[in-house]
Amino acid sequence: MCASQVVGHQQSIPSPSRYSVESIEAVSNALLDLTTDFSLAAFCTPNTIERYLKARKGDINAAEDMLRSTLEWRRRSRPETITWKDVEKAGQYGRIEIAAETDRSGRPIIFYQLKRPMTACSVEEQTNFWIYNLETACKMADDAGVGQVIVAADLANFSEGLTQLASFILLAQNHYPERLAFAVLSRPPTLFWLAWSAAQAFLDEKTRAKISLVYTNEELRTALLPHIQPAHLYESLGGDKKDHFDLQKHRQRMQLIDLERQREAGFFKRSSQNAVEVQ
Repeated sequence: MCASQVVGHQQSIPSPSRYSVESIEAVSNALLDLTTDFSLAAFCTPNTIERYLKARKGDINAAEDMLRSTLEWRRRSRPETITWKDVEKAGQYGRIEIAAETDRSGRPIIFYQLKRPMTACSVEEQTNFWIYNLETACKMADDAGVGQVIVAADLANFSEGLTQLASFILLAQNHYPERLAFAVLSRPPTLFWLAWSAAQAFLDEKTRAKISLVYTNEELRTALLPHIQPAHLYESLGGDKKDHFDLQKHRQRMQLIDLERQREAGFFKRSSQNAVEVQ
C-alpha cells in the first residue's frame, strides 16, 4: 500500500513543493516492503517523505535509509497505539503539556515545566510519555497544515540525567525530523549545562540553531511574545497565564485526539478491545 492509497484517511495538509514528485516517489517505492502495513502506510505520506528528504538535504538514498529506520522503529514500538490512558501516570501534573492554544502561526505549543511534580515512573513509562506528546503534537500540526511545533521550557528545577536527556533528543531527531520550529529553554541551572554540553554532540547543526537558551524575563518576552499571545503563555515563561494545570480538561482533550489518531492509523480495523473512552 503506497502513500497515495491512504490519503483519504488523513486531514488535508499542504502538498509537498520543495522536492520533485519523482524524488518523493523514489523514496516511497523503495519502502513498499514496509508500507503494506496499514498504519505505516498511513504514516508514510508525501509530506512525511518530504520532511525526511529535507532532513537529508535532498539525498534520496539517505532519506530512504532514515525513513526506513523510522518505519522499522514504528513497527516495533507502535507509537500510534499509545493513548493518554497509558501515560496519565507520567502526565497527571502537567510537567509536559500540549497547550490548548496554538502560537500566532497556528503551531502547537509544548510546555515543559520542571517545577511541576513528576510521578515516579520507569524509563519506559517516561519514554512512552515523551513519544505520546510528540505523536499528538505532530498530528495537531498536520491537521492545522503547519507541520511543526514549538517548545517553551522552564528548566529552573532541572534534575534529569544525561542518559535520559540524550535518549529523548535522539528519539526526536531520528524519528521526528523537521518537526521542531524552535525551542526556548528558560533559566537553565548549572546541572543542565553539564548535561547540555554533552547532549549537543547528538544534535545536528540545524537542530542546535533552533534552540535558544535565555535567562531573564526580558529575554523570555523577546523570544516568545512575538509568537505566543501573553494570555496563552504562562507567567513563568513571560506571559500572563496563571500556572494552573487542569487535569480533567487536559485528559478530555487528549482522549478526543486519541480517537482521531487511532482512526487514522487503522486501529479500529485491527481491534476494538482497547478503544479510547472519553471521560
